[in-house]
Amino acid sequence: DVACQHLIHFDAVQPQEAIRLMNQGAAVYDLREAAAFAAGHIGNAKHLAGDQLDKAADVLKKHRDKFLVIYCEDGSASAALARRLHASGFTKTFNLRGGLATWRADGLPLVR
Repeated sequence: DVACQHLIHFDAVQPQEAIRLMNQGAAVYDLREAAAFAAGHIGNAKHLAGDQLDKAADVLKKHRDKFLVIYCEDGSASAALARRLHASGFTKTFNLRGGLATWRADGLPLVR
């Protein structure tokens, strides 16, 4: 079925894999609320406001063929966006599996 086919077009990555992608120059976007972003986010992450999600393919088009890591609090909103971006031709977009909750659980640093 079509829904399942979309699932194989993007990858969810564990925090260590996300770090490897960032070390290779991946752009990182945080989909959480602005206050949550301000309270602590992954270093070098940019905030993608909720009102930008519907037009994310446009906002992020310069990253269409580059590594892109997106995350939210638990990985669900970013998984949905990763699917949409892949459907729009983004070939190297990765969702942080488990979101920032997993990042924190692994004891990885956040910046304010």
